Amino acid sequence: MKEIKIIADPTKGGDLGNYWHYMLGFFLPFLVWLEKNSDDLKDKKLIIDSCNPMTDRILEEFLKESLFSYEMK
Repeated sequence: MKEIKIIADPTKGGDLGNYWHYMLGFFLPFLVWLEKNSDDLKDKKLIIDSCNPMTDRILEEFLKESLFSYEMK
C-alpha cells in the first residue's frame, strides 16, 4: 500500500493553524462548486479573495491546470 500524505508545509508561508480550516471549509467545497457550475462559469473570470501565501498557492496550483480564468486579490 502506498501512502498519500497531506501535510501543511510551513516553508511556503501562511498560518498552519488555519490550514485544515481552509482545506475543509473552503478549498474542497469550492472545487465541488466549480465542478457543479462549470458550464455557467466557463466564460467568466473568477475574482478570488486572497487568504494567505500558503493557501493561495494551493488554489493557484489547481486553477492553473483548469480552464477557468481567475485573478487573486
